[in-house]
Amino acid sequence: MDDPRAKVFRQILDGSKAQGWAFVGALREAVEALVEQHRAEKYQGTPSAPRLQRVDGYVLKGMLKCLDFKTGELYPSYETIARKAAVSRSAVVESIKRLKAYGVLDWVRRTVVAETVGEAGPQREQTSNAYHFDSHRYMEKRVRQTFLKALARNLKKLGGLVVAKIAAPPPKPKPSDPALEASLARLEAALNSGAERGSSASPENGLYPQVGITMGKVSLREA
Repeated sequence: MDDPRAKVFRQILDGSKAQGWAFVGALREAVEALVEQHRAEKYQGTPSAPRLQRVDGYVLKGMLKCLDFKTGELYPSYETIARKAAVSRSAVVESIKRLKAYGVLDWVRRTVVAETVGEAGPQREQTSNAYHFDSHRYMEKRVRQTFLKALARNLKKLGGLVVAKIAAPPPKPKPSDPALEASLARLEAALNSGAERGSSASPENGLYPQVGITMGKVSLREA
């Protein structure tokens, strides 16, 4: 994996097994909650926001069994994931696409120099995908909120001073048209006014009072 673009692995929280499993549990809880919500709402899905299925939870669980918390390395083959999740290879291929659609994970292709380099044909060959989870900053809002609340709860169970660095969502681009900006602001205010939306789980100061986080106990702050 000599291509710099494939160097996507990051340590999971502090790299310990305790915080690693706290992260894993929160991620699985977020996915399982959305699976159940889609089922209850009889959501049919769209190309950009497909319906999550129960198998997606199995696939995520199978993948996470291969995660190295210390380095963040995760590059199991489809066959390995399928075996650990007890599903077919084709189910794995489709499942990770759905998980990516909701920002649960992302990946880059890992390649090596082909034996035929310098000759006609491909110069590199793929070995596996490098999966990473720093994409939680792009999670769909419901998934992100469930994930952060679950992570906060899991970390608090560990006791003592726990510091977890969570990347903030990317800033929203500002439209150059003042009239459009005002219209978008009104629309966003209307969307966020519903009781089912609630308040944001990620205020600008990086604390999460909605889930019981305090500076003295557990701090989730921007990376």
